[in-house]
Parts: sequence; C-alpha cells; structure tokens
Amino acid sequence: MENELQNFNWETKNELKYVSDKSLKIAKYFLEKAQFSIKIDKDNNNIVISNNIMNLCDNLHTEDELLDAIENNNWTLNGETIIRNSCQNFKRKINCSLDHVCVNCKFNKCPKYLAGYMYYLREKGMLEDKLKEREEFRANNIVNDEFTFNLMWDKILMNAPENIYKLAYEMAENDLVYIEKEVNKANCVVIHVRNHCKDFRISGADIKKLPNVGRDKNLWPSIRRNIDSPINICKDYVCALGYCPIIVAAYIYFLKKTGNENKIHACRLYYEENKKEIDIENANKNDKKIEEIKLETSKKAGELEKYRNKIENIDLLIDMVSSKFQNNMHCMIKGSLDDGRTLEFIDDIIKSLNASSKTNNEKPIFQTLQQFASDNTIKKNNESGRIEYFNIKPKQVFVLDGIEEFIEDYNLYKETDSSSYRELRKKQFSHAINLLTSMCDENYIFIVGDESKIEQLLDLNQKIKFIYQNNIFGFSDLTKEELYNEYLKNIRIKLLGELRKNEDAYRKEFFEFISLNEKFLPFKDLELAKYLAEYSNLKNEICFPENIYKKETIAESFEDIVGMESVKRKLKELEKYMLFQAKSKASDLNVSLNNLHMIFTGNPGTGKTTIARIIAKMLYDLGIIKENKLIEVSKKDLVAKYIGQTGPKTAEVIQKALGGVLFIDEAYSITQGKDPFGLEAVATLIKAMEDYKDKLVVIFAGYKDEMLSFLNSNSGISSRIGYTFDFPDYTTDELIEIFNRKMSKMGFNIEPDINIELKKICSYFSGRRNFGNGRFVDKVIQETIIKHSQRDTE
Repeated sequence: MENELQNFNWETKNELKYVSDKSLKIAKYFLEKAQFSIKIDKDNNNIVISNNIMNLCDNLHTEDELLDAIENNNWTLNGETIIRNSCQNFKRKINCSLDHVCVNCKFNKCPKYLAGYMYYLREKGMLEDKLKEREEFRANNIVNDEFTFNLMWDKILMNAPENIYKLAYEMAENDLVYIEKEVNKANCVVIHVRNHCKDFRISGADIKKLPNVGRDKNLWPSIRRNIDSPINICKDYVCALGYCPIIVAAYIYFLKKTGNENKIHACRLYYEENKKEIDIENANKNDKKIEEIKLETSKKAGELEKYRNKIENIDLLIDMVSSKFQNNMHCMIKGSLDDGRTLEFIDDIIKSLNASSKTNNEKPIFQTLQQFASDNTIKKNNESGRIEYFNIKPKQVFVLDGIEEFIEDYNLYKETDSSSYRELRKKQFSHAINLLTSMCDENYIFIVGDESKIEQLLDLNQKIKFIYQNNIFGFSDLTKEELYNEYLKNIRIKLLGELRKNEDAYRKEFFEFISLNEKFLPFKDLELAKYLAEYSNLKNEICFPENIYKKETIAESFEDIVGMESVKRKLKELEKYMLFQAKSKASDLNVSLNNLHMIFTGNPGTGKTTIARIIAKMLYDLGIIKENKLIEVSKKDLVAKYIGQTGPKTAEVIQKALGGVLFIDEAYSITQGKDPFGLEAVATLIKAMEDYKDKLVVIFAGYKDEMLSFLNSNSGISSRIGYTFDFPDYTTDELIEIFNRKMSKMGFNIEPDINIELKKICSYFSGRRNFGNGRFVDKVIQETIIKHSQRDTE
C-alpha cells in the first residue's frame, strides 16, 4: 500500500454495518478480481481510487444485473467486459459517506467506492475485524439496508384520501421523491421532491399536470418531518390539497425500498373498510383549515385583494406574499413598464411585501437585465485587476425588463475568445443568472416582459426555467365580450345607432375577426378594442380590417403543383377544419384541436417536403403555430453514436422546432434493426408530441410499407397521429408536365415533339423502387441542359 496512506484514517459513518448482503458480495468480487490503488489529493480533500472495473455509471446497470453476472461466473455484462486491462481514476471527498451515489445511479451504494474502502481496510489489516463487527451488529439489531432509521407512519397511509394516495403512489413509482439515508440533528426525515408545494395547487392531484422542472436531483426542494409525528397538512397550506402528497409518497418510497410493500396494501385495506368515516373526518379538518388560512391570507393580502379574477394565478401570488415561510420571491410579470396597469400591479405587490416586513422599505431598483448583469453584479478592481463578485442587498426589490437585449448579449458573449472584455461579459452574465436564480438570498426579483419574450428567457437557461416557470403573473386577457363592450364605448354615436339595427350580425363579425386575427395584431385588450373602433370611425361605417388569413392561400399554393389531387383534396379539408376551429371561438364553442401530428407516405420526389412547407405556412397564418418554420431532419440529426447522447441530441432538435413544424424524412430508418438509440429517439419524440402538442407539429415521412413498420415499433406513435397523407407516384403525363413547366420557367423554348421522347424515357424508368419521381425529372432537365450546352448554337 502507498506510504502516504499509512498515516491516513479513512472513516465513514456506520462503516459496513448498513451495507446490504448484495452490495457486500459485489464489493468482495471486485476486491478479489480487480486491481486497486489509492492516493490522497490533499489540496482538494479527495480520495483518488484507481481501478480497472468497467464504467458502471454511464451504462446504468442495476445491482441485480451485476450480481447475476458474478454468480454465474460471467466476465461480461451486456456484452461489455466487467474487469478490464487498463485502470482509470475516480474521486470522492474524504468525508464522503458510503451511501453517496451519483444522481442517476441505479445502485444503493457505489460498488467501486465500497470496494475501494474495503481495499483500504484490507491493506490496513482491519477488514476481517470490520466484517465481524458487521455480522455481530446485524445479528443483534433490526437492520434496514437502505436507511439508518425506521419509519412507522402507517396512519398517514390509513387516512390518506384516495386521490392523494394515487398521486403519491405514482410519485414514488416515477422517482419524483426520495428520502435521505439518515435523519438530521433535529431527528427529522429529510424528503426531497421534484416539485415545489405550490406546483400541486396548479395540478390538483393529477400527476400529469405537475410541471416537469428537471431531473437534476441536486436542484430539488426538500421538506423535513419528525420521524415520530409527521403532520399531514402544511401550516401554510400552499398546495391547497388538504393532505400532504409528499409525505405519503415519501412513506410509500420508504416501504418499497425496505421491502415492506405488504404494509402499503394493509394500510389501504384499512382505508377501504373505514372510507366513509375517514373521508368525513378529513373533510371537516380540511374545511376548518381552509377557513383559517383564507381568513389569515385575506388579512395579509392587502393591496392584492382587488386583483382577484383579474390576474392569472393571483391566489398563488397572494400565498407567496403572505407566507411567513417565503422570504424571497422570483416572479415574471406579463406586461410592460410603459403600461400603467402593470406598474400599479407591481407597486401593490411591493406594498403588500412591505406590510409583511419582508423588504427593506427602500424604493425598488428599476433596471434592464443588462444593467443588472453589468452594474450590480461584477466589477473589475483597478488595483488588483481581478474580477470581484458581489451579492445584492438582502430584502432588496428589483424590477427588471429588457429581456430581448439581454438574450442577444448573452448569446453573443457566451463563447469567449482572446478578448478580455468578452470574457468579462460572459462572467457578468453567468453571475447575474446565479443571482436571478439564487434561492438562498432574501430578495425580490420581478422580470417584466411580454409573453413571447418571457418564453425565450425561460428557454435560455435551465435554472431560470426551473425557478420562474410557475411564477408568471399578468392580467387575464379580456374576453371577446369585454372587448366588444370596449369597442362599443369608443365608436361614434351615429355608428352605434347603425350597429343597433343589426347587432347580431355585427357582433358575430366582430367575434370572428378577433378569433382569426388576435394573435397576429401588435396590440391586445383595450388597445385592440380602441384600434378597431378607430378603424370603424375612420371608415364611417361598422367594418373591420381584412383578415390576415385569406381562404385562397391554399389554392394559390397549389397553382405550381402538378398532380397530387388526393393530397390537395385532403389538405383543403384540413384547412376547412382549421378555419372552423378558429371561428368556433367566436361562438364560445370549446372545440379542442385533434392531434395535428402527421404521417406522409410515398416514394421519393413525390412532393412531401413541398406540402409540408404549405402546411407550416397555413398553420402559422391561422395562428395554430407561432412561427412559419419547417425544420427538416433525418436519423443522423436525432440519433447519436454513444450512450447518453441520443436523448439530448433529439431534445435539442425538438427545442429548435418548437413553435413550428418538425419534418422527419425517412423516419422508418430511425427504428430499423431495433436500434436501441433509435428507439430512445422515438421515445423522446413521443413525449414531446404530447408535452408540446400546442407548440409543435411533427410530420414523419417515408416509404409506405416501411412507415407501417415504423408505426408498429411503438404504439405511442400511431395514437398521436391525427392525419395521414399518401403521396402517389406521378403519372407519365404529370412528369412531362413538370418537365415543361420547369424548363419554361428557366426561359427555354420547348419543341412540341420533345414530349414523345420524354414519354419513352419516363415510361421506361417509372415504377422502379428508386425511380425518384420529381427528382428524376430534375435529373433529366440537368442532362438536357448539359447536352444542349455542347451544341454550337445560341
């Protein structure tokens, strides 16, 4: 053993006592078969363990898979060699617990770290004694291989309402909650959960409505509950559920991890037998608590009470302002600092915070995000030349706008070069984002911007999205009825009299205009109503501007397209349905959009990409998607070569396509040969098709037979497809027409008898698998022009 370890004491809490038999068996195997060496990195306080064991982290193998391979004397796991020829290092802090595992690890204890510790004990001559101590301890104590404590929270499960129990069970099943291995100093269990308590107010008890705030468990919020007497309702009642799903989920997690699932069923059997009495008791407790909290919250809400039914998520905002447990706030306000309503709203929030003694009562600091990044976060010390980082004052209120400029500069400076200024700016932005997302500092940050800019900022950085995405407040849009009433207030008396004579017709026309055009106009609410009134006043009659979307859009797009009659007919049907869906809002019909994701089947060169572009423009013009863009990709753009890269690669493409149409050509190739990376890409796409069904349209394209196999590769695909377009091959006459049209557009004069030769050529090649259709015509045109260029004529 290295000399430097002779005087080094490697101590871990509980040592081997709580190591399970499975984990110990794997560690002993590694200790016997693998090569180990240990060094101490004193500067960084790390233990450096060198070994020649396969990479268990990236491959995400399970403990049972590894143990099965060991017991069957297999030297490989899923085709990879377990013990390798070369060694590699990994580090752990000297005081790191044996329970420490990486975020995505499937092991209860890191096999390499445990084997390294046992190697240390063996080299010190301590291993046999430690193993005997373990055996004696486990013989005389009730041992739990997962935790250093035992929980007896049966009453929580016995009394949990059915909807809360179902939500909690799904949370435990889907790894949305976990418990730390040891209790803290206050004898409390530390529970980590993916979602904040306030997220449950938004979702109710429906797990599908819980916002996805990221899988990084290091960012998850936590709560603490006494090991002996957990409570089932928060003092602040932020979730408004009446019974805490987090505690129920944590106990289910505990019972599952410790092999006591029978207790879950026993507790729920008690609930079923006493359901009526338990539900009545829960309801009484809940009603009483609601009244107490409503009364207390109403007193604290102060200036914000007047915004009920006017501001989206106002109840959540009032909870945040009035809660004594919330000593900071990160919010986004939809609006503009040029808008008096928005300024008054922010002022009233600050007044309510002042009344709760949460701020320092100084005037709020109004800045752009760029100023916040440069003036208030990092400055360069002229004497030392070093960059100094500053934290903002406690209890300070910041009101920040200028989102667009901030994003532009952030993207400009995120890649550094030799310029010291660019490096400084990058560090400024990085520190600014840390301040904007810090959950430890007592400060209040309001970022103001319109909805589209807010969405761009959320997509800029994962931490910003995590912290702010559920704290977005703004005035609710005026209903069509309210817009109409505002319109009436602003038109001339003479026009108002004219309108009253045929009000039903004019009212319907007004509603239809709003439904079709509202998303495209540069103003909304009161400004929109005044604009329409001024338009009528100027024209001196009750009339409205032209619709941005015109019915002839699709027909015009078809003018240069040869053939495809069945596709054109189906596309016109789709257009009519989209128009009906848009107009239905005018009559307050709640017609929800079907899945707009599509399948295009057909041979190459049959116009699939062309039609996809037409569909993208139509959906944009109708306000179904936000951007007129078509992102064209194939398998190579979605599927990576190495483990762990396909998911992020596919997700990056999806993010790029959000707001538009994603066109995946030769989609069948993704799953050919049951490629696991391809299947992962499909799974990522399917989730996005559901999560972003209001923001993204996906079109899969390819050969007809192969696309059928693609659909069968995952049942989730076909269930999300709303439309299928079949693109037939062009007939010989259609191919000739395409040739003539393209040549004429280039300015060539075509001799009439050329069609005879064309017919022979097209008839000979058509029908073959790789014929190419329109692409074949392009090739013929190219060959024709090349041949023509060789002639000695003008």
